[in-house]
Amino acid sequence: MKKLFLPVAVLIALVSLSSCSENFDVAAPYKSITVIYGLMDQGDTAHYVRIEKAFLDQNKSAVDMAKNPDSIYFSKLDVRVDVLNNNSVVGSIPLTKVDLTNEGYPRDAGSFATTPNYAYKFKNYLDPNNTYRLVVHNPVTGQTDSAEADVISEDLSTYNIPFFATSNSAFAIQRTAPNFTVNLGGSSLPAAVKTIQGIIRFHWVDRDASGGETDKYADWPFANQLITSQSFLFKINNVDFYYAMRNAIGPAPTGITRLIDSCDIFLYMGSSDFYTYQQIAATQNSGLTSGEILPNYTNIKGTNVLGLFTSRGVVKDLNVPFNNESLDSLMVNPITQSLLIKGRSDH
Repeated sequence: MKKLFLPVAVLIALVSLSSCSENFDVAAPYKSITVIYGLMDQGDTAHYVRIEKAFLDQNKSAVDMAKNPDSIYFSKLDVRVDVLNNNSVVGSIPLTKVDLTNEGYPRDAGSFATTPNYAYKFKNYLDPNNTYRLVVHNPVTGQTDSAEADVISEDLSTYNIPFFATSNSAFAIQRTAPNFTVNLGGSSLPAAVKTIQGIIRFHWVDRDASGGETDKYADWPFANQLITSQSFLFKINNVDFYYAMRNAIGPAPTGITRLIDSCDIFLYMGSSDFYTYQQIAATQNSGLTSGEILPNYTNIKGTNVLGLFTSRGVVKDLNVPFNNESLDSLMVNPITQSLLIKGRSDH
């Protein structure tokens, strides 16, 4: 979960082997395969769907084809999102073709052409009471592909997470015993949530000898859980927390002391499709700027189509203070002494 997230274009090698002959083609004739990737997030102000070609041509170099935009993008597509409520279409949203580079998402350098960098965009509010159906129609081939996804609510009031609901919650992580834990749990999660990941963001200030200060932060993904009963429980062990903070922040450079007083807690949630894809793509690079997608999982319905259209969400508790005992422990504990924490930040 944090940067949870996913790939968008593909080069697929199709090899035809015959056990009856020693002669075989290593590539089939040119065949166009549609690759679709869209990840909706209620907290985003804009939503993007990448739609590209996977390809192989036995008469052309795949490397050369990857650098040709005509080999990556379809010349014309009609793309919309239908809004469903109780299985009835209650609205339809046409998507606009945009260049992601102009949207602030330049494509990573690699095998594929970086210019243009097309995707399809809509900006409508996502209602968790509705289901969203992506429909992609190719007027040249007549092919129509589709996929449906529910939306994960990010309204904290709809969740039962006691730690987040308590206005004066403090992070009590003092190392008083080897197995001391902070319990973070919740129930009544939305039905669409099938996986949840916890991230703690450490905020601190580096202060130099002249009194100059630099704000910094680092993230610790501390837990990941499959949801089977719409509830979860994370147990954050104090020793693990101390080692994670030491590894994330690192020893203080010469002349630097640290001030720290709080952290942020994020709970990233994904759908069942997102979870399955994440497990399959665990070792893959991911994101809107990525250039690869695993071909062995898809939730897109259609002919010669691969990809993923689904949703994610996040709820968070920001500026959670460390209690005084925890701050004292961070300052003197052998695990975190090298961080040179000297007190609280006034930020």
